[in-house]
Amino acid sequence: MGNATQLTAFVQQMNITSIMPAIILTAGALLLMLIIAMTKESKAGWSSFLFAIVALLASFACQINQTQMPVMDGFSGMIKVNSFSIFLNLLYIGTGLLVVLIAHDYFQRRGRYVPEFHALVLFALVGMMFMTMAEDIIIMFLGLEILSVALYVLAGIDIKDEGSNESSVKYFLMGSFSSGFLLYGIAFFYGATGSTNLAIIAKYIQQNGLLQNIYIPIAMIMVLVGFGFKVSAAPFHMWTPDVYQGAPLVVTAFMSTAPKAAAFLAMVKIFLSITTLGAASLWLHKIFFLLAILTMTIGNILALSQHDLKRILAYSSIAHVGYMLIALTVMNGPAASSILFYFVAYAFMNIGLFAVLSIFAKDNDSNLTLEGIQGIGRRKPLLGAIMVIFLFSLAGIPPLAGFSAKFFIFAAAIDSGYYWLSIIGILNSAVSAYYYIRVILYAFMKDPDSAEEQLFPVTLAHGIVLIITVAGVLQMGVMPKIVLQWSSAAISFLK
Repeated sequence: MGNATQLTAFVQQMNITSIMPAIILTAGALLLMLIIAMTKESKAGWSSFLFAIVALLASFACQINQTQMPVMDGFSGMIKVNSFSIFLNLLYIGTGLLVVLIAHDYFQRRGRYVPEFHALVLFALVGMMFMTMAEDIIIMFLGLEILSVALYVLAGIDIKDEGSNESSVKYFLMGSFSSGFLLYGIAFFYGATGSTNLAIIAKYIQQNGLLQNIYIPIAMIMVLVGFGFKVSAAPFHMWTPDVYQGAPLVVTAFMSTAPKAAAFLAMVKIFLSITTLGAASLWLHKIFFLLAILTMTIGNILALSQHDLKRILAYSSIAHVGYMLIALTVMNGPAASSILFYFVAYAFMNIGLFAVLSIFAKDNDSNLTLEGIQGIGRRKPLLGAIMVIFLFSLAGIPPLAGFSAKFFIFAAAIDSGYYWLSIIGILNSAVSAYYYIRVILYAFMKDPDSAEEQLFPVTLAHGIVLIITVAGVLQMGVMPKIVLQWSSAAISFLK
């Protein structure tokens, strides 16, 4: 009887339901590996889609349950499910679903279908979910490593492509290096506070000050460097263009959206409480200030000279991280919620653009250059017009989602007195318009290659992705209030 009581108490303490979406995805990934081994490869994509849908429904169920239980603790407080984590779980799974939809046709066109891609995407989603549900830095680190290992393999998943193999090795080496910094930072936090729990660390800093214990600023710098590599913030961005260019296009689409959001928002979760502790944290604001300027300027300037579309989008993603670092510099409620809004908008416009490019892609993405897409807008006017919508949104042209996302970040910075940072951000956004518009000019103003007669079929899966992403970009541009209110409610749980 005593053993049964202890077991019941243990189960209640663990609260398995708090991680139910992650359990569904893990079980789905393991079953999918069996399905791949036992059945035809073509069933892998739809199986992963089904598991992700079930996990999405479980996350929606958690959102509906918020009215009765705003916060759900699990595993002795190491996991916390609230509006913030649910918002991000929905973002991660939604992004994974869109990528899975376009992956099958893309790999078939390359002539080397890799069904393991789908299981790895599910494992990556599990890692992301633990990163933002974690209330303990150790759990956050474990989630990050689950995500990272999946991404290392995904980058090199096309083993017959030398570019993909090189991409994987570079990503693995730089990722391992950054994980070392992060782990040392966690060790310093533990050495200073005696805990890896975020709430206990924040309480210690509040009581003793940020600079009272030398280990605290060292830990924060180490953690910042570790996450700086993960989110491609300058000067830790060096791996990004090579990895994005070498990895298969759908892998690049995936790693540039949800994983980057998970790493960035894990960093927000760690630093939000610390950066609101008064004058002692001003030096941390100055670091974010410099990182924001450096990241968006380097990203935009280096993108100007690129001709490979994946490298252009790699430097573009670096620049967008710079804009979001503006919000991390300000780090008040409106700025923090604007980060969530930005990542939703970025997921729509980036995956949508990659979906268009995946229709054009051939020969290991070798034609995805400015010269390779010249005249493509004339040959496929509808796809060309859709591509223009995504490029204009990335450039921040109204009334699209990219404009709203940048507007909310710049407005939050101006309201907090960061006028020069906002001005530099706006100027950088103007610079970025050049290389986005240059892609459009090549697609519409250049004569198409007369020798190229290949037709680019748009499958049902691609059509679904394009409809969803175009609708998302337009809706968030014209009526941003819906997502902004949801993101504001989500971020309130971190204040």
